Amino acid sequence: MNALASSVPDVASNISTIGIPLGPYRNLTTLTAAILATHPQCLVLNHAASWMLEDRRLDFFWKGDLEQFLKAAVDHSFGGERGKVGGDIRLSHAFDDAAMRSLYERFNGDAVLTPNIRTLYWKDSMRVTNHMERLGIGPAEFTARYPQVRFLLPIRRPLDCARSNLRDKFRHLTSDPDPTKMDLTRIILEIIRNLTQHRAAVLTFTEKEMDGGFLARLCDFLGLDPIPEWIEAIETKLQVRKGYDHEPEEKEQYVEMVETMFFDDDAMRDRLLDLLD
Repeated sequence: MNALASSVPDVASNISTIGIPLGPYRNLTTLTAAILATHPQCLVLNHAASWMLEDRRLDFFWKGDLEQFLKAAVDHSFGGERGKVGGDIRLSHAFDDAAMRSLYERFNGDAVLTPNIRTLYWKDSMRVTNHMERLGIGPAEFTARYPQVRFLLPIRRPLDCARSNLRDKFRHLTSDPDPTKMDLTRIILEIIRNLTQHRAAVLTFTEKEMDGGFLARLCDFLGLDPIPEWIEAIETKLQVRKGYDHEPEEKEQYVEMVETMFFDDDAMRDRLLDLLD
């Protein structure tokens, strides 16, 4: 499964951009990572925070060495396990889809590491977000220190994201042992509010904005070539799942939360309200 066309040190030394999504789980992060994994210049590390953040030698958010982090990230990007342990993104549920596997093979063959790679995309959004908060580091401060880092904030419909997180991911959002959907919705909106205070350092996009030039913008942000054949192939297959149904009173509460939290940010308020349709 994991044919290697290049060595770990060689690939790590060629990486010039590191993309890191922030925000909650169940928030378009796996879809975005799977899309990027099919790009021949991008290597995706799925999860793996238990390896990367618990070793102080690798934790470059703290005092770890960036070069050692990159070597470890590349090394962990093939193999690993499905789920929170992570590793190879092709072990994730996104690649249960035959169409996604076919796209990967079309643009990468069976190789994980190739000399073409120049961007690492590390997908473990909530653990990284929580880790940065514990260390008191904001995206703007961090990108000033490491200009090769690019933070992203995908935004799925917050009510849908909250419902999905209720199943098994809410422990990363709250210490409350029994939160409601609206409790999680409020927390998710608070995360969006906090991260959009660093707008110059964080690329935000909602699920409704993943079309009409989105892939070209994403490539530009992450230092990838906007390969026309790749963009055309992905756009043909790109589809965000239909959202859940929610009770009218939940929608009313959502509108109230958004209007209260984003009273001074008309653009973000309107983008979030647009997700209610």
